[in-house]
Amino acid sequence: MWRVASVLCAVLAWTAAASKDYLVHVSLYYESLCPFCRAFLNDTLFPLHQGPIGKLMHVDLVPYGNVYEVRGEWMCQHGPIECQLNTLEACALEEAGPQEAFAFVTCIERNAFEFEEKIQACATDAGMESLVDSIQKCADGKKGKKLFEEMGKKTQALRPPHQYVPWVTVNDVPLEADYSNLKTFVCAAYSAGPKPDACFETQKSDSVQKGSPGFLLRGSTMSKIDVQ
Repeated sequence: MWRVASVLCAVLAWTAAASKDYLVHVSLYYESLCPFCRAFLNDTLFPLHQGPIGKLMHVDLVPYGNVYEVRGEWMCQHGPIECQLNTLEACALEEAGPQEAFAFVTCIERNAFEFEEKIQACATDAGMESLVDSIQKCADGKKGKKLFEEMGKKTQALRPPHQYVPWVTVNDVPLEADYSNLKTFVCAAYSAGPKPDACFETQKSDSVQKGSPGFLLRGSTMSKIDVQ
């Protein structure tokens, strides 16, 4: 529990310094074909955001992850399709409203290995079907490339640098291996008013989840790691 306590202290210190901005800032740095990123997005972050605790949060999605450069070309950890999907999601985040884009990205991540067949259906479910053409045009053009590079700059600006994905921060404080305890950190950081009853409900993820796997940066001797 010492790890949770130390992160909570850092989150609360940031909150005290930035109390005028009442929403808790949650950022997810991820890559679109990472199975652990997809699971966290679908099973933890999106459901939390859809419930009463979602009203306490501002969520920033950064689809980039462990991209590396080879002879001036960007390479994604899971291949060129991941670069394509990262770009598509960056375009959706740019073109649509935050709620609609979040729902769209989550749906696409749920169907990541058949995303081209699901774009229209996911857009319809998210209430943004009229934006499909502009999102695809963005993803196929210079704008998509620019957005991809912007996501890279956000990721590379992390201090401390990310070590693996998913990399989750609350008020700019990295949760590291405790990202499954997101609800605990969001509820602790919120100080602008009464907290919803959901903050006081216990659940399995409220205890520290040891051994949560994450994908390491390129250059490690392993492609994935059990984070302790």
